[in-house]
Amino acid sequence: MRIKSVYVSMLIKTRMSHLKLTQKDLAVKSGLKSNNFQQVSNISRGVCGFPPKHIKSFAVALQLDAQDIINAMAEDYKIALKKVINENNNTNN
Repeated sequence: MRIKSVYVSMLIKTRMSHLKLTQKDLAVKSGLKSNNFQQVSNISRGVCGFPPKHIKSFAVALQLDAQDIINAMAEDYKIALKKVINENNNTNN
């Protein structure tokens, strides 16, 4: 099951804008290599799931409580699960 990061993406983009951070800034502040801003780009666009190992470092960099990111991840997971359930219901009918 692929999980798109809709809520995480919105949260990250909103905080980046509020704090006036570039993707490179966020990569550096969150402990990623500065040349790894592509990962930040992918996460902020929601094209890949948010790696749980980065919750704390992104929370610190974005001046958030880690629970804010966890809650956004939970919402994204709910969407993905509902989609799987709906697909399964459609194939079983």
